Amino acid sequence: MRNAFGYDQTAFVVDCLVGQLAWPALAATGDAETAPSSGLEEIVVTATRREERLQDVPVSVIAFSQEKLDAQGLKNIDDLSRLSPGLNFQRNGMSSAGNYNDEGSDINIRGVDSTAGTSTTGIYIDDSPIQTRHIGFGSINAFPALFDLDRIEVLRGPQGTLFGAGAEGGVVRFIAPEPDLKKPTGYARADVATTDGGSPSYEGGAAFGAPIIEDVLAFRASVSFRRDGGWVDRVGYTLSPNNTVALPTPIYDGNTTKTNANYSETTTARLAVKWKGQRHARDHAIDLLPAPADQRHVGLLDRALESRRQCLSQTANAGTNPSSDPFTLSAIKIKWDLGFASFFSNTSFYDRNQKATSDYTQYLRATWNSFGELANVYPSKGDNGYATFQDDQRNFYQEFRLASSDTNARIVWNAGLFYSHLSENVPEDIIDPTLNAQVNAFNRWRSGGPSLHRCAAVSDRGHLQRSDRPRRR
Repeated sequence: MRNAFGYDQTAFVVDCLVGQLAWPALAATGDAETAPSSGLEEIVVTATRREERLQDVPVSVIAFSQEKLDAQGLKNIDDLSRLSPGLNFQRNGMSSAGNYNDEGSDINIRGVDSTAGTSTTGIYIDDSPIQTRHIGFGSINAFPALFDLDRIEVLRGPQGTLFGAGAEGGVVRFIAPEPDLKKPTGYARADVATTDGGSPSYEGGAAFGAPIIEDVLAFRASVSFRRDGGWVDRVGYTLSPNNTVALPTPIYDGNTTKTNANYSETTTARLAVKWKGQRHARDHAIDLLPAPADQRHVGLLDRALESRRQCLSQTANAGTNPSSDPFTLSAIKIKWDLGFASFFSNTSFYDRNQKATSDYTQYLRATWNSFGELANVYPSKGDNGYATFQDDQRNFYQEFRLASSDTNARIVWNAGLFYSHLSENVPEDIIDPTLNAQVNAFNRWRSGGPSLHRCAAVSDRGHLQRSDRPRRR
């Protein structure tokens, strides 16, 4: 059986004028806050599409610098949500809204959520949105690893004016550091952890940047690798008394086929180059700063349904539920100081090909058992029903912005143009090579001979098959 969902959308938005009437003495109103910290630190954010100190931003925003991420031990979006009030995140691969794989998740801010259509929470890498549309079970959001970041900004919504559709609840922005034109910079991190009854986890990564031509041309590159060790063993089982009764008992047969099966691996790589040109006219500096950058995140996940036996985590599922989520974001940014205003351009292309295979062996048999077509819900040895999911995205973005330079003026304004062409395809195939034969065999056994029986079963060719057989009374 195959389900396919897809859309191709082109959008052009004109943000004519975003104005704020603000007196300098009132510019720091709002509930901007920082994450817990042991010391004082000044963080510059771009929550209002201009660089401002966090304490001066008149919106509700939480900011995490790389130092705070390391101090709190935050490695991924799951960890980030635990220290961000109002940000809710959960893995829902096994929920009714998931695709029965851990890649499935739900994110919302202030409880503004939707499981259909446009996302209510924007997910940005720098200035490029990467959130998906909920157009099928396989629509899965990607989240970058928390490595070599300048900061993360969590903006509580609604943020539709500055961040467009998909930001009613708010926005989470992962902002990478720019190359330094004046001095070499570097960052490195290594972690090792153990799991009682499981395999070890470890991480290592480094970033380095330096000027090629001082105050003119610079670069920054980073790579990282992380492995989260598993703790669930894949085992075999038998059914007692046998597989023909309605409620047999699964019994561990002493055979362990794979230990610590539910591991995950994440690899990241990024390269950024910054060039600065400068000229003078009427004492106003005009800087042209194109900054092409590329970032790639690759994840491999082998998660299994977990059960408890004598304080051990074991699974006897036929499938291994592997998944991978590689994506590449390439962007060219241009910043130009015009004196009275700042001009900004962002051109980016997002290329993603997420794949997941989910174990449907017991699910399919439970379905046919509920129709009275199978004796029980447990698979026989060698059964392996599964569903393959895919989420392909090819998104192009172009944004132009013009923002007033004087942040202390009574009128602070932004104007901009935004264009996007979004293409997403979410196919799903359900396959079970042995289910047809088992349904037919059970009905022959139950009737004592040939019968006329109509059934819908998933075949190895991935479509619904209907069969008619003679009935004998």
